[in-house]
Order: sequence, then structure tokens, then C-alpha cells
Amino acid sequence: MADRNYLLPDGTSFVPWQDETNYTKILHVSQKNGSLTGDGSEENPFLTVSQAVPFATPGTKVIIHEGIYREAVRPIHSGKSATEMVMFCGAEGESVEITGADVFTGTFRESEGWKRQEGLVWNKIDFDQPGAKVYMAKLDRNAFVGVNPFSMSNGPMIPWYGGVVGKQFHAHTDEAKQTTTLRRGILFADGERIEQVVNYFQLGEKDNRFFVEDDGITIHVRFKGDTAPEEHTILFTARELCFCPEERYFSYLHIKNINFTKAGSGFPPPQRGIFSTNCGHHWMIEDCKVLDANGVGADIGFQCPNRLSNEPRGHQIVRNCEFSRCGIVGLTGTTGNSETVHYYDSQQEGLLIEGCKFYDNCYFNFEGLMENAALKIHRMKNSVIAHNYISGASYGHGIWADANNENLLVEGNTVLHTKQCQGSIFMEASKGRIIMRHNVVVDSKMNGHPNGGCGLYSHSSENIETTRNIALACENGGIVHHRGFGDVQRTDGGSGPTGFDFDTFENVVSDCASWVLLGTSRCKVDGNIYGSAWERAPLRIERDKIHLDLKHWQKHFGFDLNGRMADISYCLEDNETRLVITIDGKTYDINLLTDLAPQIDAIFS
Repeated sequence: MADRNYLLPDGTSFVPWQDETNYTKILHVSQKNGSLTGDGSEENPFLTVSQAVPFATPGTKVIIHEGIYREAVRPIHSGKSATEMVMFCGAEGESVEITGADVFTGTFRESEGWKRQEGLVWNKIDFDQPGAKVYMAKLDRNAFVGVNPFSMSNGPMIPWYGGVVGKQFHAHTDEAKQTTTLRRGILFADGERIEQVVNYFQLGEKDNRFFVEDDGITIHVRFKGDTAPEEHTILFTARELCFCPEERYFSYLHIKNINFTKAGSGFPPPQRGIFSTNCGHHWMIEDCKVLDANGVGADIGFQCPNRLSNEPRGHQIVRNCEFSRCGIVGLTGTTGNSETVHYYDSQQEGLLIEGCKFYDNCYFNFEGLMENAALKIHRMKNSVIAHNYISGASYGHGIWADANNENLLVEGNTVLHTKQCQGSIFMEASKGRIIMRHNVVVDSKMNGHPNGGCGLYSHSSENIETTRNIALACENGGIVHHRGFGDVQRTDGGSGPTGFDFDTFENVVSDCASWVLLGTSRCKVDGNIYGSAWERAPLRIERDKIHLDLKHWQKHFGFDLNGRMADISYCLEDNETRLVITIDGKTYDINLLTDLAPQIDAIFS
């Protein structure tokens, strides 16, 4: 696709770097025509992608032809520059899948050897649902090379800060505590994930569940509808990842038109996805899919704050990709430390996340990890998140820009159906200029925290412009900018937050608990259109604990002198790809899959 022209908050243009490589060596991989003795030519292709890896040096393009490749690909050669890249791509017009899953070909038998009731009950021997049909089998030990995801707990394995790992889990609920002890392996029946349980007796409470014994090999499964194993095609995650360089810090790789699916990644930290750049920089990832990751879908950063390296970071381009059904986070990346810059002050420059789709992520209810989001990127500078479509984050944010962001543009994104502890679009602990513009948020719900369920949200920040966004059906505020976060004063980037300069212009907010909350009154606010609110006095100044209606908002602060109340109704149409919104009798039909800017601008023209 042609590069869009983005203007960053400081007025400079964002110009993405380009793949300028003249690929002089072409290698082919084909399941249909390849062989283990192939030479990689078009006439005699390799059978596996891993065969091509030793020969994929700078200036090489590896073309992968139609098929499902059950392997973990670990490149051993980095690119050198934009003119000497290494490329792995699916053949044009062909479907290519690199998967961490193998087909189960073993034998099931009736399950035995475990109590079917919780605790000390001894005189009731059947499950809570009598007649539940549970089967057991052993996974093939030889399928696991290096790591068996069914033997590893979800984790996480490394604390964000300090040395106490368990404390950093913040697993306050029984559900969260049990989630940390689940295994990373996933079972699929006919392509659908089977829910894992901690205790054997839980198989008797609901169908479509499985339990793993402590050997990481023996599984007990209750199939959907209490059907028999032979009625299903069963897959298991034999690998923890699909694609990751063998060494850290590789640069200038181009990945295009490949689906990475079904692998047993753990919970962050560290942020290690089933697709991983392994702390690389200058990767271009286009037209790919990352699907069905147990924990992290894809990581494009330095994986955790405890990483110490002076290697370059940032300059990642992720364009027109899909990230779906990832348990904790779809796409993520943090910065780590260097010998001269502390993590709190670190940044990564030149990121572009553009035109991607995220569906049904964050299905583990474990927001205490502080990692749950469809898209979570840390500490960005001179970067753009634009034109992404996000639908469904069961227990997480849609977009989360975590801490010390500067000169960041968040533009033209759609976020539907999230349930979280802050907001659908969340800017955290940042003082550098951020613009949130032309975004659409619909259906934001609370997940057990009073700050949750907001539309466009920030805390511990300042200097954020929120212009021409639409926020609808938020269980909390439509636009919320907290000065701090409780009593915590974040000093990311060397300074604490003031709550100043939350400039809020020409947004549409309706069907929310409240409309706007500002950290302080030292902000500019005008031209907003307000529909219904569930709470009285829905315009608020946090520091002074002031709650106002529009009339007194205008009178006491001079805010929204060109703002107004309106009768607003709306609905999502065509599989939620269109927002049809009516404002004071005039209807606007907004296509959520195309450029939102001119469509939202029409409301204010």
C-alpha cells in the first residue's frame, strides 16, 4: 500500500523507512513439491522453512508456497540495512501457515485415576454433572523439541520491577491465581480452543474442557456436547513459538503474507510472542496473521524492563496484519534499559502500527499483570498508531500506550467491546505531546475497578489533545484524563504529572456514565457534542472535585462555549464495520474500515 502522510504532534512529518533491497538470491519452500534434499530452487524447492534458514543471508528472499508448516522457524542471519534485508514471505496469492500445533494421532480411553469431587468428599463418586464423558490420552513425547508447553506454567517468569516474582503477579482473585498455574499448552478440537482447568473435578462442571497431569504428557478431555474423541480433529501446541531469531538484536527483516498460529507462549513478563523479533529493530511485518497464542501473540520490543542492552531499538513497521484470540495481548513491545538510560526514561522511536485488525483477544481475566490489551506498546517517541480495527478484548484494553510517550499520534482507530480497568484507548504516564484524533470507541465496560470502562483515557499524564473522536456506550466516562493514579505519582521521563493541557475539542460523547473528566482546569475545551449521560453533572474537574452540567461548565470555566447538547442515537451495522449515528436528526454512515477522518470531520463541517 502507498504510505500515508502523517503529521506528528510537533508538526513534523512521519516518514516510514522503506525496504530498498534488490533481492539477488531467491529461495523456494514448498510442501507440495519440496524435499529434504532440495536445493531451494524453484524447480527443486526445500520442504521446510527451516531448511532455508542457513542460506537466508542479507539480500535473500525466501518464498514459501501454499501449505501448513509445522515447525518453529529460527533465523540465524540478520539483515544489515534497508538495502540489505532478509525477507521471508508467502507466495503471492497463496495461503501459508507456520504453526506450533501438531495433529494428535494417539489413542483415547475412558478417564480414570482422579477424584471427581472437590475437597474431602468421599461418598460421592460422580461429577457434578452425572454422566459427563471424560477421556484420557498421552501426548507424543517426541513431538516436543526443547520445550513442552504442557509442562510449563503460564507464569510470568520475570518481575517487572524488584526481585519478587510472585508479588508482581497481582493475582488477587482465585481465578487469577489459578490462571497463573495453568499450563501454556493449548488443545483444539476442530479448530476451536478447549478451555483448560486447574483441577480434574472441574471437568464435571462444564463441557469443552481439559486437564493436564503433572507429567505434562497425560491429558484428560471432556469434548463439547460430551462427544467422543473420534468425532474430532484434535490439535495440540507442540511448540511455544512459530518464528523467532536464534539470537537477539537482529535487524532489517521483512516478513510478509504468512500466518503464525497456535503456539504455547507464556504470560508476560517477559513479552515473548509466538512471533518474536527477539529484541530486534527495523523489522517490516506486513499482511501477516498471528492467531491463537496462549499468552503473547507477537512481540516487537525488548521484552521486559530488566533487559540491559545498548543495542538500537524501535523503528518497527507493522502494517495490515491481524492479531486474534491471544490470551493476554495481541501485539506488544517494551524498551528495557541501557547502560546510560534507565527504563523509566527510555523510549523507542519511529514505530508505525497501521491498518491492523485485532479480534477477540485478552480472554484470560488477569489484568493484575498490567499487560492485557489487544495492542500494548511502551515508551514511544515520534511514532504512529493509526487506522487499526479492534473488536473484542474480553479482559483488557484496545490500545494501550504505556508510559513516557512523546510526539505520538493515535489516529483513526476503531475500538469495540472492551472490558478493562482503565479505558478502551489508554495513554499512561506521559508528558510529551500526544494527539488522539478521529478515533471511534463503542462499548467500554468496567472490569472490577472504578477507573475502568472509560472510552479515551489517561492517567499520570499531561499535554494530550483529544480531538474529533466518538465515544459511545462507556460504562464510565467517555473522555477521562486523571492527573495521577490514586496516590501514586509517576515520574516516568524524569517528572511527575501536572494534569495540565488536556485540550479537548469537537468530540462526540453519548450514552456514557459521564462525558468528560479533566485532571485540572488548566486545559482548553470547546466544540464538543454531548448526548445522553447516566449520571448527573457529567462534566468534571478531578483536582477540585467539581461536577457540572454544560451550562455551569461554560459559565465557570469558559469551556465548550461552542459546545452543545444533542439528541444522539446510533447502531453498528454490517458485522460491526459501519457506525450509523444520528445527531439531532442528521444521520452519518461511518465505514469503520476506511479512513475515519473525513467521515468524522463531516459531523463538524
